[in-house]
Amino acid sequence: MSYDFSGKVALITGASGGIGRATALGFGRAGASVVVSDVNIAGGEETVGLIEAAGGTAIFQPCDVSDADAVKALVKRAIDDFGRLDFGHNNAGITNTTADEWDDAVWRRALSINLDGVMHCMREEAAAMLLTGGGAMVNTASINGFSDS
Repeated sequence: MSYDFSGKVALITGASGGIGRATALGFGRAGASVVVSDVNIAGGEETVGLIEAAGGTAIFQPCDVSDADAVKALVKRAIDDFGRLDFGHNNAGITNTTADEWDDAVWRRALSINLDGVMHCMREEAAAMLLTGGGAMVNTASINGFSDS
């Protein structure tokens, strides 16, 4: 199946590798302009390079999704550079080790990224998408949600 997302803009968090990178590459192949975001700058820039090498258009904006102001700046960058936002894949997340190794700071950081971060992204993306008639958001989570650890 092929898609034509020419003229559309996709924002992907957690796009320095794995599912986020694969999603960003897929949107790029389909013709969307891609906003690649992650706290891993080298990985994010590598993802942009892969999209561009395949003939796509992409930019990198570092972002810690637990920071509401950073997420506002991320979505603003998408609008400033590409004029709209059509797709959001909220994929940034962190994984902890086993529960017996968690302290309160590790737990709070995980919640801040994995839960608050998704809310920050959805709130800002929805506001941007509504300006141009709508869009689509997908939120992903790790298999670790089903772990017994």
